[in-house]
Amino acid sequence: MPGGRRAHLRDLDPERWPPGGFPLRPDRWRNGSALTLQPPGAGYAVWWFFSRDGTFGGWYVNFERRTRYDEQGAVNEEGTDIVVDDLELDLTVSPDRHWRWKDEESFAVRTGHPRFWTAEEAETVRADGLRLAALAEAGTLPFDGTACYFAPPTDWGTALRRRPPGPWLTDGAPA
Repeated sequence: MPGGRRAHLRDLDPERWPPGGFPLRPDRWRNGSALTLQPPGAGYAVWWFFSRDGTFGGWYVNFERRTRYDEQGAVNEEGTDIVVDDLELDLTVSPDRHWRWKDEESFAVRTGHPRFWTAEEAETVRADGLRLAALAEAGTLPFDGTACYFAPPTDWGTALRRRPPGPWLTDGAPA
């Protein structure tokens, strides 16, 4: 981030972003663990959050646009590398299935800006959110308790040594 300070992208004026965006860098999830479901073709992912002791903490629905890349860095629907563009608005669902929107204000501010999404895309995101909120209230998949006791095998390890996916150099500039 500018000046080396920690900030969230939503707090920065997009007109001040560097060309090509900010650098990508591998990192480790530090808030316990998470299991992520990215349904093919869906504009969202559902995360199951777990504390460090393995206790289920709730679900998080991230609205996103995914692009798949092959090993040469070309866009390819069969590619194994996925780059996720966050669409700002999120839905949090507690273990008792109460839900709430997250980041509504920044979602509204970015709607229509050329770097982000159109008003039509925003309507689709909100409609998907309301549909998923109804699933949460009803306790149906993915909010039915499935995977709430998940624990990854100890031999899974991490992929921190891999290059960032897609056509990116490590300084964040497009290749």
